Amino acid sequence: MELKLEVVLSSSIKRKKPWPRFCWLGKEKESVFLLDDKRISEINMVSGRTKKRTPKLHPLLNSVVTMASSHSGMWLCGLLMSGELFLWNRDKDLLKTAAAVPEVVHLITDTQGNAARLSLQVSGDGMHVLLVAVTGQVFLWECKDVRDLTGLRDGKVKGQWAHITPLEESILPSKQDKEASQHTVFIKTEAMGDACLSAFVFTSGKKLIITCLKIQWEECHVKVDPVGYSIKWATKTYPMSRLTPPCQPVKSRGSLVPAFSPDGRLLAIVLNQRQPKATQVLFVSTQNFVSISSGLGGCGSKKMEIPSKYIRSYWVGSVSWSPGGLFLACVLKRGSLLMVSRLGGLLTLTSCGCNVDFGPAHFLPLHPLVTYRPPVSSGKVEASLSSSSLSIRDILRQRYSVTWHPRLFYLIVSDGYMATVMRVLDRLSPALLLKTLLKDTNKDLEKASRILDKSQIHLRQWLESVSCLNLDSSLDVKRGPKNTDSVVSADGSTLPLFLQDQGTLGGTKELLEKVQTFFEDDSDIDGAPAGSHLEDGGRLEFASMFDTLHALDTQADTGLVTSPNYETDFVEKKRKSPLLNRELGKIQSKLLTAWAFGMSLGSAVENRTRLLKHTLYCVVRFAALLHLIPTPSSAVHTGKKNTSVSARLLHLLKAIISFLPWDGTHSDGPRCLGLVVELSKRLIHLLLNPLPESHQIDHCQLSSHRLSTVLLILQEVSHSLDHTYSLQQRTVWSSAEKESQPPRLWALDEHHVPLLQDKNEEKSSFIHQPQPVPQRPSSRLLGAWQWVYTITQQYMEELKSFKGCDGWEEEQEQLSVIMSQIQTALQATGERLEEGPALLSYPGEHLFLCGSYQKSADTWRSQICEESNKSCDRSVFKETQLCLALLYSLLSQYRLREAQELGDHMAYLILHRSGHLKIHMAGITADSLPCPWLPVDLHSEAACAVVQTLGRFMASYFTNQPLYILPPHHVAILPPLHLPHAPSVGRLVPLSQEEVSRAVRRQQLSEVWTVDYAQDLLLIGGLLPETVWLAYHLGDWKTAASLSLAYTNYRTDYFDFTRLRRRELHLPTVLEPESIFQVELECLLGNKSDSQEFRVKDGDKSFAGL
Repeated sequence: MELKLEVVLSSSIKRKKPWPRFCWLGKEKESVFLLDDKRISEINMVSGRTKKRTPKLHPLLNSVVTMASSHSGMWLCGLLMSGELFLWNRDKDLLKTAAAVPEVVHLITDTQGNAARLSLQVSGDGMHVLLVAVTGQVFLWECKDVRDLTGLRDGKVKGQWAHITPLEESILPSKQDKEASQHTVFIKTEAMGDACLSAFVFTSGKKLIITCLKIQWEECHVKVDPVGYSIKWATKTYPMSRLTPPCQPVKSRGSLVPAFSPDGRLLAIVLNQRQPKATQVLFVSTQNFVSISSGLGGCGSKKMEIPSKYIRSYWVGSVSWSPGGLFLACVLKRGSLLMVSRLGGLLTLTSCGCNVDFGPAHFLPLHPLVTYRPPVSSGKVEASLSSSSLSIRDILRQRYSVTWHPRLFYLIVSDGYMATVMRVLDRLSPALLLKTLLKDTNKDLEKASRILDKSQIHLRQWLESVSCLNLDSSLDVKRGPKNTDSVVSADGSTLPLFLQDQGTLGGTKELLEKVQTFFEDDSDIDGAPAGSHLEDGGRLEFASMFDTLHALDTQADTGLVTSPNYETDFVEKKRKSPLLNRELGKIQSKLLTAWAFGMSLGSAVENRTRLLKHTLYCVVRFAALLHLIPTPSSAVHTGKKNTSVSARLLHLLKAIISFLPWDGTHSDGPRCLGLVVELSKRLIHLLLNPLPESHQIDHCQLSSHRLSTVLLILQEVSHSLDHTYSLQQRTVWSSAEKESQPPRLWALDEHHVPLLQDKNEEKSSFIHQPQPVPQRPSSRLLGAWQWVYTITQQYMEELKSFKGCDGWEEEQEQLSVIMSQIQTALQATGERLEEGPALLSYPGEHLFLCGSYQKSADTWRSQICEESNKSCDRSVFKETQLCLALLYSLLSQYRLREAQELGDHMAYLILHRSGHLKIHMAGITADSLPCPWLPVDLHSEAACAVVQTLGRFMASYFTNQPLYILPPHHVAILPPLHLPHAPSVGRLVPLSQEEVSRAVRRQQLSEVWTVDYAQDLLLIGGLLPETVWLAYHLGDWKTAASLSLAYTNYRTDYFDFTRLRRRELHLPTVLEPESIFQVELECLLGNKSDSQEFRVKDGDKSFAGL
């Protein structure tokens, strides 16, 4: 992909000593500053002149240890020899200072003379500062009161220092690790929260070691720790021989250059090598340590062997991420600029403007390296010194740096003496970058297809059928609008503030004389700068830049490392691979890059779902091509080709799903769960469907090996889906109440995606809530499991006809194991392996749920009549279910008259059958009952259920208890009133007390909807304990005592109901006669108890409501 850059200006810095860093400071008064550990100077980018001093900072510079600016450019932070901090706000010109602590002073003393081993970073709001030594000492400073920072006067800021100690198992660099490097970033985003990430990068043996520190500040309403933040350390090891291309450890300063992306999701590490063709960028995810390596095309070197004195000139000296983290700009120590896309490879660059016209090329030679070579005599003296040591001694050497603007697409490339300001002409969106990559992949797929089907045109139709991808329909790739990221000034200029010449160096002679004291050369330095020395001989060498324009065409520009199972999945590439394998290697690399790119940026990619769906279709096409690779005759008979294709497919799928956890960090936009499910189904169909007839050979037929591969695919994808899309619950260790007690692990009501998580790591700070299998995200694969189960059954039937053949028993045994695993997976989802009985139809419940309440009541009435004519074991259950459903439906609609008539009807049937009514059964007619439509031969259990439920509902109403009913499809009676609800009650539907009162008046039920009627229903239903409760709750203690005494005597003389498990027949102690009489006697004697007061008040309130 081509990136067009415009050179806005190129100027010479009017200073004698080189400057290693540039930074933008301020927002309202934004300008560019030159920065060194002990120097700072404002520069006018138009003229190159620098401001000699910054008044408020100048007194501090002599005692500065190191300085750094925030990523937003709002604050400049510095560390003094005394251990104090200073914070300078450019816009307000405020200088704040923070007190020192002895530990920080001790750290400064230990690293004195080696300031490069200390780094400082300040957050965008100035509230946090992190001081880090490359050997692992970390100190955090926090501002206690934000008003100290926002005050309009200079002064002290109250803060607190904290020593962040690493874990015992954390691996950190030592003083002997000269290559060790460190980078820190403060981030505050919705996905990552308010956090600080710091990485230590070094080598040990032949392994690259990355140790990361995450400091997470909690939200104001969640305090998991007294200090207000949590700390996490994590260490990851990468074998350097497994990277692509393979690397060797280089124990030299500057060999490792790390940089976090602005969003904190990626850590880019440049691995400089003694062989430039092995130099690469390793992109590491801060979420799960999955990494992608991207080669730098030999850093422009075309020679196989490079003299040792020139090796370091091909190293990357400085890197910087663009706003949004779309590009990573790098500058070589030869002075060439190169650009790498996020998680991708080199971009083709074109520059124009200011007579700096280059490209299209991968490397732009902006500031060629100039090297001083001493005479032979002095060279012998310094021969024993390494190139890095010589470089440090030469303080006049070029100091290469590249710096992106924090918000605009401008960047500064400099060698310390000259600065080139460039801007991106076309605003490249993430979607455009992904489209371009997919278009290149389409071309490569088409090229590989042509290699395979030179004389077999029908293969194209088969490829398109399995992948649903038509390569002839190219993606719509459109360039974005011109980049207009700029600040409009008062005079209408569209140049950013830092590029506007404010006239400080032009105009009249008087104005020049005024500002001469501010903008001038290093006039305070006589002759050569301090620390340098004059030479009488030697020569200057200018690096030839003609060989650093284009990158080498390597076999695979990018490679994947999926930790921690990478070594077992790694397939070593042959040195001399055929043309087809070479093309397939490039395609696989591009597909993984495209997928990872879309996963990383989330909804920032426009039309992300469509583009990622196209990516996965390309993956299926690639998998189909793997099946068509010509097989040597020896491999056909041994079956090695089948194993090789399956292994490559599994490795590819594991690589794809290793990026899937990145999708869980995006809170907005559609997720990729459905896309991965579809990919799994297509890969399974590809493995189990036959190839075209011309390719039907023995190794392509269905076998236990293919079914085993399919099973592994489903298991891997299921695990990945459940891990990614089931949010983990945050847990914290709480301090023990007593010193003797150990701290406890508490679960917070907070779910989010953790960072720095390794697969092999025990997640102690996060727990998974167990979900039923049908509710897990992997349940979306149920259709695939069922289809594979059907195919396996068919294959088992076909295999029976080959009984007795060679290998039949082994195949049958393997197939049995596979079938049992498939059956276990299906049964876990609640799916039946065979067809079960047909589901029963409940039209009344269906109508009620759909809102047709009148139709549902009519349906239940007709079903009750139909059920009474049947005589089967389920008749009693069905009649009870239908009668209760009708009652609950009437009550839910406040149709109290119909509900009361239904209760009257059932009470009449119970009384008549018990002999309390002197009318013979033959004398009962439908017209003589309250509900003429109901049959007279309903079962007594159904009638009793209706009477008990209506009685309890009315008792709850008269005692001002919350009114509930069960859903009309719930076959159960309302729970007892005088006992607590059991856990098995289920869902209760609340009703309104006011609506019931209004319905009683509107339906003229005042004469029948009474307390006496409720008591009668409870007595007819056999609920004597609840009748006692109702009377006592309404203040009628005499009736309650009488009923309680009668019930107690009956239990003593005839049958003790306490031996039964029916809870509603148990009489609580407070309702026994002795308790009632005791309470009333105490009331008469003037010792009124609290319970009696409550009962009287509640009783008065109940009667008042009548």
